[in-house]
Amino acid sequence: MLGFGKDHRLLSPRDFENLKVNCKKKRHGTLLAYFKYREEGVSRIGISVSAKHYGSTQRNKIKRTLREHFRKSQIKKIPVDILFVIIEKTAKKDFLTMVDRLQESIDFIICNILKDIKIR
Repeated sequence: MLGFGKDHRLLSPRDFENLKVNCKKKRHGTLLAYFKYREEGVSRIGISVSAKHYGSTQRNKIKRTLREHFRKSQIKKIPVDILFVIIEKTAKKDFLTMVDRLQESIDFIICNILKDIKIR
């Protein structure tokens, strides 16, 4: 599947809250990830970017970047739920740099999740 279907997304508030209970966390830069393994199914992600910190155009750019990078990653094949949260505001002039660094942060977090799976 080339797109990013609803079966790969955390959609309901209940999904977001359940994920935060008894989960593991990884942080890199401005990105925090909560994750929890599931017994079966596909991996799902949720993305939280505060409207207090960014306008809608910037929030959508961040979300597209995260979804696209996740879609291309190997973790998509593993049954894990991940909630990505942008935790710090960056200045407008640093926004594009932050978006570029998101890819590095996603790689770091996904690599650590995969290592954690091998340890399990």
